[in-house]
Amino acid sequence: MPAITPPEWESQRIFRALLAAFSRPGRIVRLEPGDPAAPFACARALARCLLDETVSYCVAGESPEARSLGEFLGRETRARPAGVEEADFLWIWGAGRGVLSRPRRGTAEEPQQGATVVCCLGPGPTSPTPERLRVRLSGPGIGAASGIAPEMDGIPLFVFEELAAVNAEFPLGVEAVFLRPEGGLMAIPRSTRIRIGG
Repeated sequence: MPAITPPEWESQRIFRALLAAFSRPGRIVRLEPGDPAAPFACARALARCLLDETVSYCVAGESPEARSLGEFLGRETRARPAGVEEADFLWIWGAGRGVLSRPRRGTAEEPQQGATVVCCLGPGPTSPTPERLRVRLSGPGIGAASGIAPEMDGIPLFVFEELAAVNAEFPLGVEAVFLRPEGGLMAIPRSTRIRIGG
């Protein structure tokens, strides 16, 4: 039996965390990168798990963090760079309104060809924010008939509005992952319905 190297152990651990997050939409799962002190450790660990030479990526955002992440993805993952509309994986870091409406959503014949969007967020707020309580998530993996509020605080309301619009015609849509630098991970699959109250 071949030995499993530390990066492989890390990828397996990250993949299990992703599966847990997608099976429980809107709930926070902890991501534990192998080197938590490294810059953008969680984003890098997730990229190593998701990207290889068979897929394409795009980094949206003009922040220094977005540029550094783009350089890392190009150098370390062997994935192909692509535009926002063509990429298999879209990494959003500090991008404004409208970006979430642009990724590909798949087709009726191949809905699985929709993109996966990774929203890299800043550190979590120190106190709860009321915006998330206006959002209700429902669908597979969510037991409450009335839906639940997403657990992750501090996500702008317009992000949920854009995600609801792009995923309005299930099975077309995108898979969304929200990532905090301290390791919080939350997923919203395209099968999840998003309602926003007043």
